[in-house]
Amino acid sequence: MRVENTGAQAHEIVIAALSAGKTLQDFIAWEAGGEKGPLPTGEWLGGVTTLDVGGHSQFAVTFARGSYLLLCFWPDAKDGKPHIMHGMAKQITVS
Repeated sequence: MRVENTGAQAHEIVIAALSAGKTLQDFIAWEAGGEKGPLPTGEWLGGVTTLDVGGHSQFAVTFARGSYLLLCFWPDAKDGKPHIMHGMAKQITVS
């Protein structure tokens, strides 16, 4: 996988498999609720940390069929909140 940071701030990408029946909204609610209760993800597959503005990186990842999250936990430069709280998260399905 190749990732590029075309944004105005540093970012990262973390990839996690979702547990059966869980969604991105479940993960965001879990995160916003103080990370209490069972984690709505399964295996964490890796990613890239500290991708500076204009930077790019490549890494190998193997996906089985299922649903996955692409997440950025980097703290926002303006308010310090993780970027996932600003919508920088995506759910994908591999079939």
